[in-house]
Amino acid sequence: LDSPTTGAMAADFILDTVAVCFAVFFMTAPLSQAIDVCGTPAKVRYVNPINLLCFSLNCITQLAYGLFLPVPPVVPCNAYGVFVGVFSTSACWYFAKKEPHEKTNW
Repeated sequence: LDSPTTGAMAADFILDTVAVCFAVFFMTAPLSQAIDVCGTPAKVRYVNPINLLCFSLNCITQLAYGLFLPVPPVVPCNAYGVFVGVFSTSACWYFAKKEPHEKTNW
């Protein structure tokens, strides 16, 4: 017979997996802004740099928390979030600097 511990471990694994999947979907949101800016560089003026920097800082902090505590389910989605945050910030920064005559938030 299955013990209650086995059922709890299975539920924990399923919840961890579902939570990581949803977190990865959430972490993809800034990427859509960066892709819009790459396609139409003039859209960089509508991107708030504080949001991207805070997003990156949050993911870096959560990644450190997950690595050093350790909390394995926190690591993959926040590692992905760090990549997305750095890429999005870099892409927007690149296009903001490329057009110095435009009024942007950057």
